[in-house]
Amino acid sequence: MDPRALTSHTPAPGRRRWARRLAWAAAGGTVALVALALAAHTALPPLLRGVIVEQAGKFLGREVQVDAVALDPLRLSLAVDGLRILEPGAAPPLLAIERIEIDLAISSLWHRAPVLEGVRVTRPQASVVSTAATRVNFSDNAERIARLPRTERPAPF
Repeated sequence: MDPRALTSHTPAPGRRRWARRLAWAAAGGTVALVALALAAHTALPPLLRGVIVEQAGKFLGREVQVDAVALDPLRLSLAVDGLRILEPGAAPPLLAIERIEIDLAISSLWHRAPVLEGVRVTRPQASVVSTAATRVNFSDNAERIARLPRTERPAPF
């Protein structure tokens, strides 16, 4: 018997096939993950910007403007630049925020709900104007929120 045959180890053909399949699966998974992160980084921000403008405007009954939205799916962070809630007419904005940065915790993934790690608000400016003895320019929003139906179910986060 050849002594080299005892020391060299050649995997059986079946094992080589499984190793090759596993390598291809890992490579495919990596490519899919990179493609998903790239799509989230480039395609989601314009969609999120539109949703923020439309939904916040509908909820507040005022025009909402957002300059830009940036999403970093690898760091689980979202940034909103140039958020403005406008008053009817040509008055200064009710609320203007230069930048809002939201960082989610990694535990958001297994809780399937947002778990905030940090929120940073840069240069907020509010314009509060008294419109009557007991009213200010955002009293209509406070009344609208007070009329919302209450739910017994707790929020998921």
